[in-house]
Amino acid sequence: MLLRGPNTPWLAACWLAVFKAGAVATMPLLRRHELDKIADQA
Repeated sequence: MLLRGPNTPWLAACWLAVFKAGAVATMPLLRRHELDKIADQA
C-alpha cells in the first residue's frame, strides 16, 4: 500500500494511522519509475 500526498497535517495523521498496517509513504515529487522501484522492493 502506498500513501501519497502533499506535506500537510492531514497526511501526517493518515500516515500515523496506516503505518502500523505496513503502508509506505512517498514524496509527491517522485516519478512513476521511481515509485515502481519502491513498490517492487515492498
